[in-house]
Amino acid sequence: MPPTYEWSNNRVTSSVTRSYDGFTALTITFAAESVRLDRGRVHARLSVYVNGANYGWTFCNVERVEDRNRLIKSVYDAFQTPEERAAYAYEEMRHDFHAFCGGLWEAWMARDQPEALQGKLSPPSFILTP
Repeated sequence: MPPTYEWSNNRVTSSVTRSYDGFTALTITFAAESVRLDRGRVHARLSVYVNGANYGWTFCNVERVEDRNRLIKSVYDAFQTPEERAAYAYEEMRHDFHAFCGGLWEAWMARDQPEALQGKLSPPSFILTP
């Protein structure tokens, strides 16, 4: 399932909640800020939050799989309990993070897209007759 992107505090986020033995164990939030296009490549500050705590971040070329894998590996290694590891397998987390990064540029650019207005336009009023 594709990620759902949300805007908050000038950053794009997407959250995933995982359960273990019927109890909510983890809420993982992938976040990106300072997204920009540099030499035709997308760069951003990527962060991963686990239950609201920042478990890792990096500023990188979002399109480089090595940088994304390194960040997810460090986050997964920081899991402190076996329940956290059981609730969200490394391969699942990596897949979800890659999906988040894959649609990041489009999500970032969507914030600047115009929206249709509702209502009727009235003709302009002139002080002087044209």
